[in-house]
Amino acid sequence: MDERNDRRDLYEEFESEVVKRGNTEAFFDETDLVEIFDYASDYDNYIVKMEVLLYGAVHYPKSEALATRRAWLYYSFGDVEVTTELNNRVSQEGILNKLLSLRARNSDLSMTSKEIIAELEAILDTTTDFEDEEIIQFTDYAMEMHLEDWLKSNRERIQSKCSYPQTFLYEFADRSEENDDLETAAQLFEELTMLEPFTLDFWLRLATVQINREDYEGALSSAEYALAIDAGSIMALRIKGAALYRLERGPEVVASIYGKVIESSEA
Repeated sequence: MDERNDRRDLYEEFESEVVKRGNTEAFFDETDLVEIFDYASDYDNYIVKMEVLLYGAVHYPKSEALATRRAWLYYSFGDVEVTTELNNRVSQEGILNKLLSLRARNSDLSMTSKEIIAELEAILDTTTDFEDEEIIQFTDYAMEMHLEDWLKSNRERIQSKCSYPQTFLYEFADRSEENDDLETAAQLFEELTMLEPFTLDFWLRLATVQINREDYEGALSSAEYALAIDAGSIMALRIKGAALYRLERGPEVVASIYGKVIESSEA
């Protein structure tokens, strides 16, 4: 997860130097800009995304990776015609370009599930290693098109095409939770905790899903693991307190836990 912390640091540096201070001479290479744009996309920060593209247009005008993300930005604004035009300008069509083309062609939702699956299958067949943003967009579109069963049946195959399969599992779990498929979300988050047992966020996401499924024993166990990683985690304390309350494991203990929560700055 250090690599992902590096992305956050890059994002914060760009936001501080370029967006807030207007220092357009601060140095960021093309790869940095792609990482910053993708990280900003996770948080729907359109200001940073626009500034990345403006900076890139000046310093890396021939960047196809940034041109692709410019096309994605227009798609997010709902302009399918401009999206298609910009996407077609990219000479080396990558996975993101193929996915964007599929989205644009199916913007009216006229394609059948069978046709969409055929396109996703073609992308999957020709891919050797998904980058993070590619597998995120691949998974998101399949979920948007209600192809959860297809993702499940092809999970091992998809994971085999990811050098870092945690990104796929996390996105699949996150979207499953969003769709109230808590059973699938719990299974996927649990797998993530086995792959990276010292990643706090995975335990917190698992505990949250478990308590929402009324699996209070599971939520309590996951919260305890989270607290073993970070004893000061307010979210973990909240979940632990809620689970103990539901399990009727002593009001004094629950009151003590929530006392710590209330005293924190996050309260």
